[in-house]
Amino acid sequence: MDERNLEIGKKYLHHRKLEINGRKLEAERWVKCIDLTPDGGTFQHEYEIFTLGHNQIKEEILQ
Repeated sequence: MDERNLEIGKKYLHHRKLEINGRKLEAERWVKCIDLTPDGGTFQHEYEIFTLGHNQIKEEILQ
């Protein structure tokens, strides 16, 4: 997703690929955009707050 289209307060589908103990997994969850930063954006999932960089937003955030 193009980060210029992100809106603070809106929820987006976060799709990511990860590896745990040598197993490749894919995960999806709904995250809320809480801030836009010069390096990317800050998102919240329930009580977890995390940041994503420009490239991560393009690859992992779906509209």
